[in-house]
Amino acid sequence: MLILHVGYAFVPLGFLLNALAAFGYVLPSAGVHAWMVGGAGIMTLAVMTRATLGHTGQELTASAATQAIYAAIVIAALARICAVLDPAHSEILLHVAAFAWVVAFFGYAIAFGPLLLGIRGRALGVRKLAA
Repeated sequence: MLILHVGYAFVPLGFLLNALAAFGYVLPSAGVHAWMVGGAGIMTLAVMTRATLGHTGQELTASAATQAIYAAIVIAALARICAVLDPAHSEILLHVAAFAWVVAFFGYAIAFGPLLLGIRGRALGVRKLAA
């Protein structure tokens, strides 16, 4: 549940960045990236992991793999926002954001794909609920 709150924290951050953009302190795209990469991206992965665990009868806890997925998407969001705020380092930050985004969603596919395909046994880093 904590990751949903982390994702939601990017919504007011987006409003703050948009307010700063209205006064010319930052580019307007900073707020948009906070909402889309931060808010929408993080909350989407949070709901995907929770729904997958719940609908496949797994324990509703964040395994190490799930926590790594969450860390990657938060890094992607922060790096994307920082790329707008610090144009001098935007090229490397954009690469970090893209790489972390791919790691997060590809990590989801690897860790949760077997569960979604109905493959029995332990998926990568996902614990089975005791019967």
